[in-house]
Amino acid sequence: MKLQMAVKNDLTVELKYFSNHDYYNAKGKIASIDRQNKYIKVAGQYLPIESIIDVWID
Repeated sequence: MKLQMAVKNDLTVELKYFSNHDYYNAKGKIASIDRQNKYIKVAGQYLPIESIIDVWID
């Protein structure tokens, strides 16, 4: 729900995600959401939707 609102209103988000046995943050505007392949493109990175732990909207 937060991701849809961020895309619709062109808001900056911060995502906390898990990758390679560690936690990371990515901050930026969501460039695209690929529901078929379950990826989100934000801050030049492709993040698997399953790896996202939390979402903050700035």
